[in-house]
Amino acid sequence: MFQRRGDARRPSAALLRNYLARAQAIADAGGGNLWLIEPTLRPEAMSAFTDAVAGHVNAAGVGTGEIAVLEGRTSARIAVLAAPTIEITLPDQHVSSPSSRR
Repeated sequence: MFQRRGDARRPSAALLRNYLARAQAIADAGGGNLWLIEPTLRPEAMSAFTDAVAGHVNAAGVGTGEIAVLEGRTSARIAVLAAPTIEITLPDQHVSSPSSRR
């Protein structure tokens, strides 16, 4: 977890990996909301916690949009943008099957 109640340190590496994996899956699925729900935090610490998660997600190349921390709560929402699509164009070549090469 993030540490003990009210502790304003960074989220643990394991927690950041978990949120990053979820954000990447959301981006690959076309975008959506990454919800952060951390009942072990004090509401005052949620903004810094959310900023740390969003910064980690962005540093890994996942695009984010609006970030909303629910006032008086230990919940927040980070809008995750859709992952860019990559189009690969292969040159036109005739490739024979392995059985026809004998």
